[in-house]
Amino acid sequence: MKNWGYLAAMALAVSILFSVEHASGLTGFGGIDTHIHLYAPPGITKASAPVGASGSFRKPDSKQKTTGSASASVEFRRIPDSSGEEMYIRAAKNLLELMNKRNVARAMVMPPPQYQRQAGAYDYKILLPAIEASGGRLFLVAGGGSLNPLIVNTPPNKVTLLRKKAFEKKANEIIKAGAVAFGEMTALHVCMNQRHQYMEAPPDHPLFLLLADIAAKRGIPIDLHMEAVLEKMPTPERLLEACSKNPRTLPPTIPGLERLLKHNRNAKIVWQHTGWDNTGQMTPELLDRLLHDHPNLFLSIRVLSLQQNRLEGFKRNTITDPRGRLRPEWEKLFMDHPDRFMVGSDVFVGEPDSKREQPESFHESWRAINNLLEPARSKVSWKTAAKVYKVDKR
Repeated sequence: MKNWGYLAAMALAVSILFSVEHASGLTGFGGIDTHIHLYAPPGITKASAPVGASGSFRKPDSKQKTTGSASASVEFRRIPDSSGEEMYIRAAKNLLELMNKRNVARAMVMPPPQYQRQAGAYDYKILLPAIEASGGRLFLVAGGGSLNPLIVNTPPNKVTLLRKKAFEKKANEIIKAGAVAFGEMTALHVCMNQRHQYMEAPPDHPLFLLLADIAAKRGIPIDLHMEAVLEKMPTPERLLEACSKNPRTLPPTIPGLERLLKHNRNAKIVWQHTGWDNTGQMTPELLDRLLHDHPNLFLSIRVLSLQQNRLEGFKRNTITDPRGRLRPEWEKLFMDHPDRFMVGSDVFVGEPDSKREQPESFHESWRAINNLLEPARSKVSWKTAAKVYKVDKR
């Protein structure tokens, strides 16, 4: 009997040790990831994601890595209507298996920010079957392939009434499609490699202000990709070496962001990629000041792996130390503002056998949250996102 009791206790310990909850550290609840992309291999479908859409800094001649696949079983209920839909559905299934490994219950999927006539561009409609087939675990965020091109391709002084009407029409179509947020939008998107893109638009661009009014009226947030630039600055040399599309100087973004936030306090802005700093100016001190000054600003965490930090050749304002622990200044920021932070891993997920340079930001972002104490951990992991995006985690 003693032996049976010992074996039973050991079996229970092993089951806990290797459970999804223990692996993620999110015991007792599942997380909500606010920023994920699905993609299909370029050249196979017109709806393929732009190569390096969110991107990672890559030195010349660096080699691509193979994206691994998860093993958990996931069932889908919808039969695809086209080969393009089928690829995105398989990518979504792969994503759900990845989510199972980290006990992530829900995720927002979206097209990356794009510009007009961009090669490989795609809109949110190709994602709808995959979202429908996910059993309520994936939610649509849209605008990167439709609203963002209108903003970045329209000079602020060229915004006509006709352009505003066209913009608002597209925004309303996105809402009718069931989107829980507008995104991924960009105010400053630097180019990380020669197959990547550089895009910019003032955060207080007239169409951004219009989008804030629409978002406030409809009660949904805006997902924003933006580098932190306090004032006009020389482009970091590593970015100039990585991509010839980057300009010699970067425009200021923080003053325009503050004007956007003040324009309509009912518009919630989720500034994505906190922890991925390409300018050296995304400091905890700056973010703390912005959070105090702007109650409608929210921040989404993206933690880089040590391997990616080495690959990118720089280390600026990283959230975790070399051992993967939260740095004290960042931990204090999260503990001081748990109602304003969430997780947005910014991972690109394709079919299980696809090959693509894929950062480990999904695993690293969720692992980092395990360092937080309650109740901050629950808030950053899912409660803040559930409130801002108005999604039911369960």
